[in-house]
Amino acid sequence: MDEEYFPTNQEFFIGLPLYSCYKVNEENFPKLKEFIGYDGPLDTYCVQCARESVFNVQFLPVGNNLYKSNWADSRYIHFIAYCSRDREHTASYSFKLDDEEGVTKVGQYPSMADADGVKLKKYRSVLDKELHSGFSKAVGLVSHGVGAGALVYLRRIFESLIEGAHAEAKKDSDWVKLHEAEYAAGRVADRVKSLKNYLPSYLVDHHTMYGVLSSGVHNMSEQECLELFPTLKIGIELILDQKIQKKEEAEKVAALQKMLSGKASGSR
Repeated sequence: MDEEYFPTNQEFFIGLPLYSCYKVNEENFPKLKEFIGYDGPLDTYCVQCARESVFNVQFLPVGNNLYKSNWADSRYIHFIAYCSRDREHTASYSFKLDDEEGVTKVGQYPSMADADGVKLKKYRSVLDKELHSGFSKAVGLVSHGVGAGALVYLRRIFESLIEGAHAEAKKDSDWVKLHEAEYAAGRVADRVKSLKNYLPSYLVDHHTMYGVLSSGVHNMSEQECLELFPTLKIGIELILDQKIQKKEEAEKVAALQKMLSGKASGSR
C-alpha cells in the first residue's frame, strides 16, 4: 500500500472497494477533515435511473460525535446521497475510523457490483461473452474485498485488448519494422507504449502503471490488489470506450455511404 496516498472524497465514495484502508497522518489530516462531514455533490451512476447522475451527499450525524477530542473516537461515520433527478433514488456509504488502521470503507449501497453491472452492459458490443462475463465477475469480487482474484480477470481482459491493438498495428508495415521484433519479449508497459497510435493517449502516457501485469499479482497483498483495481479497470474502460466510438463512427460512415449511393442511383 502506498503510505503517502490518501483518496479524494469522490474516490472514497465510489472509487474504492469495501475494506480499503488508508492510514491518517499529519500530512493528510486536512484531507480527512474535509472528508468527515462532507456535504456536497457526487458524480456516480444511478441504478434506478440507469444513467450517470449527480448525487447530493449528506453526512448523517445520528450516532456520530465529531466534536470529541480524537477524530477516531467517532468510530463509524455514515453518509446518504440523493439523486438530483429523483430524491427517492438514494445511495449510502459507511466508514470505520481507527487510530491505527485509519479510514476503512465498510459499507456501500448500491454495491459497486450493482452500479457497475448496469454500466458494463454497454461493453457487450465490443467484448466477447467470456471476457464480458469475466469483467462482471471481477467487479463482483472486488466489491466483496477479493482483490487478487479480481485482478486475474482484469489481466486477461487487458491482455486480450492489447493483443487486439497489436493485431491492428501489424497491418502497418512501418510499425512492424520498428516494434514487432521486441514486442513479444517486451514488458506490458513497453507493449502499451509501442502501441501509442492504437490505444487511448492517457493509457499510453501512464504506461508504467501496468508494470504489475508483467510481474504478476502473486507478489502483492490483497490490500495492494484492491488499491490497484480501480486503475486497471479505468484503463480497460478507456480502451473499450475507444472501441465503441470507432464502431459507432464506422456505422455512421457506412450509413452515409449507403444514403449517398442511393441518391446517386436515383439521379441516373
